[in-house]
Amino acid sequence: MPRWVVTCPNCSHEFTPTEIDSTMLAHGQHDLFGVLPKPNEKRTCPKCRTESDFNQTDLFYREDARGKSQSS
Repeated sequence: MPRWVVTCPNCSHEFTPTEIDSTMLAHGQHDLFGVLPKPNEKRTCPKCRTESDFNQTDLFYREDARGKSQSS
């Protein structure tokens, strides 16, 4: 499932605070500009346990690569 990822400002660990719901994806595909709304969130880094506020500009889209076969 696609998700938003953030980078911890303390330890630079990239983690997933939010997965993107399929209904939001469908909305983004029908939007003229293809814009998905981003949440503002306060999250704790799973690596260093630092709690940080993440704004919409801190979130980056990642498509899920799990389950896809890689050709050699």
